[in-house]
Formats: sequence, C-alpha cells, structure tokens
Amino acid sequence: MLSNENKHLTNFTPEFRLLCAILSCITNQKKMIWDLPVDYTVLKKLIATHNLSSLLYSKIQDFEVLHAIEDFLNRSSKKSLINHLKLKADFLKLWDILQQHNFKISVYKGHYLIDAIYNEKNIRTSTDIDILIEEKDLWKIKNLLLSLGYTLVYPEYDLPEHKAPLFKKIENEIAFYTPNGCAVDLHFKLFKNPYILKTKQWETFVTVYEGRKMEVLPLPEIFVYLIVHGKKHDWNRLKWLMDIVQFYNIFKEEHWNLVDEIIKENDLEYMFYETLQLCEVLLGAKIPIRYQQNVLTVLADNFNPHKVLFPAKNKFFKNLQVLKEKKSWKYFWHQILQFPARDLYWINITFLPRLLHPIARPFIFLFIIRKSNK
Repeated sequence: MLSNENKHLTNFTPEFRLLCAILSCITNQKKMIWDLPVDYTVLKKLIATHNLSSLLYSKIQDFEVLHAIEDFLNRSSKKSLINHLKLKADFLKLWDILQQHNFKISVYKGHYLIDAIYNEKNIRTSTDIDILIEEKDLWKIKNLLLSLGYTLVYPEYDLPEHKAPLFKKIENEIAFYTPNGCAVDLHFKLFKNPYILKTKQWETFVTVYEGRKMEVLPLPEIFVYLIVHGKKHDWNRLKWLMDIVQFYNIFKEEHWNLVDEIIKENDLEYMFYETLQLCEVLLGAKIPIRYQQNVLTVLADNFNPHKVLFPAKNKFFKNLQVLKEKKSWKYFWHQILQFPARDLYWINITFLPRLLHPIARPFIFLFIIRKSNK
C-alpha cells in the first residue's frame, strides 16, 4: 500500500494519487511502496499535463513503479528540456532587444525564478516566456516585435491604437510567437482583475542573471503572486504547487514577515492557508510552524482538495462562484462601467446591442445569484 495515503485523496483517481505520492516522497526524500493497479496510459497523460517528465525521469531509480514508462519519461523529458533551453535562448534575446530600445522591463517567473528556487537544475522546465512591461510602452513594443518577425497571437482580432485605453482596462497581456516559435506573454498588469493584488507599491531590485543586469520582483511578492495565479487556474498544474514548496526551503523570517503583510493587505488569508494545506495534502510538504494553528482554525473541517482543484465542472457556474467573492464584485462593476464598448470582440457590432448588453448584465447575474442562494 501507499505509505502516505490519507483520507483527502480518496476522491482522486489512482493515477493522480500515485503522482501525488511520488511527489510527496521526493519532497520528503522518502521511499514508497505502491500496490494499487495503475493505468499507465492515463498516468502518462497526467505527467504530460502537469509537465513533470523531467523531474520524474531524474528520480526514476527511486520509484520502481515508474520503470514501466521509462522510455516515455526519457523521450518526453528530453523534449521538454530542449524546449526549455530554446525558450531560455529566446528569452535572453528578447531581453537584450527590449533593453537596447530602453524599455523598462522586469521578470517575476520563468527561467530566472526556476534557477532561483530550485537547487537541482533541469528538473523544472518552462513552457513560455513571461516579461513584465510598462503599460505606456505596450504599443511601441508591439510594433517593434512585429517589425522583427514576431507573430501576434493575442489579441487575435484587429485592434487599432485608438482602442488601446479600453484594451488596457480589461486585459493584462499581449502574446506573441518568436521567430523560433516560442510563446511569449508580455504583461502590463499581473492580473486582469485590478483588485486581486495591490501592486503599485511593489518595487523591483536589480540582480545579475546570465551576465545581464535584470530588474526582478522580490521573492515574497512573487510567492504571493504564484498563489493567486495558481488559485485562479484551480491549481491545474502540480508543478505550480511544487514551486510553492520550494520557497519553504529558502525563506527566512523576514521573507515570511513580508508575505504576511501582503496577504493581510490584500485580504488573502483564506486563499493562503488553503494553498499551504493543499501542498501538505498533495505533496507532503509540512506547513511552516508559524501557520499551522491558523490553518487549523481558518479551514477547520471545510477543506476538500477535490473541490479546490475541481470547483465546478460547468464554466458558467464556476464564473458565478468567482463573482460571489468580494474582490470580484468590484471588478465586475469595473467591467460594466466600460460600456458601450466593454467587449472588444464587439467592435464591429452596432451601438444598441453593445449598449444594452452591459446594462442588462448585472441585473441578470443578480437574479441568478439570489436564486442560487435560496
């Protein structure tokens, strides 16, 4: 049987439980015995989805259960690593281009962060390039990259420059493919929702990475950002939780104190404690001592990892759940105030439908939410 099996994992598939057990043993440097049947086709899909092939292949000698898919792990880890190195080369090239044109840019995840928080190299790979830019430089950078052979991926519709102010209000990034085919996301805001994190006071600092001076966000700010980002996407990548756990090993008291300030300022206590509990249940990462009692008090018996990872199958009702959260209501009304052109996909639609839709929308949602609460 599985040595670290617990009641929280019973609703998950055997393959997902096996993956969590392996990650837990890696986290705690323990051995594992597994005797439940496993569908290796499902397991391979899970490993690919969560981008864990490089990590698992590096530890394959410690887990006999993985020997049956050694060839798969070998091939997929090589492919993942090659893509990771290709991304890194394009990231450094793009950084140099933007620096040469005197744009103010910074990093907050990706290759820099992986190298900063992981002791072992090449066990965590990236799938895209993320750079933080200034909102005022958005269109200049867009035109520059298009002139250099980059392909605009998002927005995928024609967006004239006079629509830029509206776009900046309701979006947070533009996306490209480099000439080598690597995905690039240029963020001018961390999130579309301006009320999730108060980032105006966040200051970058300069560090040297790959022979270049780079402005980066401090690790406590990155840590909180990763928690909000993971929650926003229902933690649908276990590698994101593995990233969170890495901070446990490098944070000192002053780092945790800054985290506490950010969490309190943004009213994210429940989300924070839920993430710590999730890391313990799925990855066996012990909750830092300073938070153990708070996690027990705040979450009590309400914690259900299956609901955290799969909150609602229906996208419509999932959006309702998000709307009912305090900060999302602010963003909801913020969106409504952008009418009559709130949705840029409607640029070519006549004025009346564009006007009526956002006016009617809040009343429709209020009716549905009140009905769901009865």
